Amino acid sequence: EPEGALVLAGRCYEREAVPYKAFDGVVDRLGQHLEKLPSTERATLLSPSAGLLAQVFPVLQGIVPLAAEVRVDPQELRRRVFDELRELLARLGARCRLVLAIDDLQWVDRDSLALLQALFAQPGAPRLLVVATLRSGEHPTLEQDLGVHCCLRRLELPPLLPPEARALAAWFLRGT
Repeated sequence: EPEGALVLAGRCYEREAVPYKAFDGVVDRLGQHLEKLPSTERATLLSPSAGLLAQVFPVLQGIVPLAAEVRVDPQELRRRVFDELRELLARLGARCRLVLAIDDLQWVDRDSLALLQALFAQPGAPRLLVVATLRSGEHPTLEQDLGVHCCLRRLELPPLLPPEARALAAWFLRGT
């Protein structure tokens, strides 16, 4: 990770059937980051209702303070969880450069798209960079589906030539 940047990476899997699958790995990394922080610093990042996140993302149980048991309809819980994650990412983005990296977005689920829309919503969208990969032609209406109100750039990457693929594989193998 670049110095001063927090990269929260995840990916969508074609046959995975979990809600918010684009955020599954992202929230795992977020939990790992929060867990490493001193408790006083973590407390400044988390609101009193941050425990709502653990109801949707169980990996955060034990990391965020438990929320009081509140009976709300599922749509209200969803809205509050979206707001809570958005606020947490905004606080993190105010402290460091924040990057969400999501691979294979062509397999994104509706819940993840809705959460991405909530993150991009103005005013007050978190200061972050989202880097997402998807196969060409797989999701031609992504900008429309996201309701993007920010700068979105598509970069077409051609397939690697065989010598480039071998060089990349050798580079990865040296790192292990």
